[in-house]
Amino acid sequence: MATIALPFPVRYYGQAFENLTICDNGYVAMGRTWFANFYNGPIPGPQNAEAMIAPFWDDFTQIPLRVYYHYDDVNGYFIIGWKNALDGDANNNRNQTFEIIFLDENVWPTLTDDNEIIFQYYLAQLPYTMSAGICSPDRRDGIGYSFNGIYAPGAAEIISGRAIKFTTGSLYVTAADEPAKPGEFSISQNYPNPFNAATIINFNLPEADHVTLDIFNIMGQKIETLANADFSSGPHSLVWNAANSASGIYFYRLSIGEKVFSRRMTLLK
Repeated sequence: MATIALPFPVRYYGQAFENLTICDNGYVAMGRTWFANFYNGPIPGPQNAEAMIAPFWDDFTQIPLRVYYHYDDVNGYFIIGWKNALDGDANNNRNQTFEIIFLDENVWPTLTDDNEIIFQYYLAQLPYTMSAGICSPDRRDGIGYSFNGIYAPGAAEIISGRAIKFTTGSLYVTAADEPAKPGEFSISQNYPNPFNAATIINFNLPEADHVTLDIFNIMGQKIETLANADFSSGPHSLVWNAANSASGIYFYRLSIGEKVFSRRMTLLK
């Protein structure tokens, strides 16, 4: 195992980490840890490393096994990769090549305030005796994507060429769709929704404040800012004209001081 410094802070389950520990058994753990377990198990669980991120947790028997990492500061990627790792379970002798990609939130903003993490499989040969998933620092919460060939409901099979994206935690809350009341904040679901070309976003401020309203695509990339100004107290309406945007899922994010609210909307053309 080896602990390395991260090129940018990574927020994971609401915590900011500046380093991580790489294990040659196909996973990393955020922060510093002594824990190394090559016997894969369900995720999450007490046998996991704390804050485990596991694209291919298994017993790799190749000696030496080289793990590579690379930082692309222009595109905001930090990559950790296992190349031709020899899966020695039951003498199967299968090579596996996969990587973890951390996206810099300054380049790839998210709606959850945590960095997005991608598992990318270049070569995945019969991954039946491994675990894939993520778990929280206390090992009580997580996403068990796959365990010994059994997948979470709705999960796509891990095969060569597949990528899986995760994000964790959220500082965001959603306001209830209730009529605006004097002295209370509210934000309504955009109307119409789904919509074609234009939709209206209504919100109510209990007092004057600075408001930012941004639009994001499904990849978490900000595509437009509808508002970044001071607003008086009371009800307000903003219109998003999406005539130049493609059909799909979008998010609008309303920021008022330290409070952030987000909603999903669907553009159909």
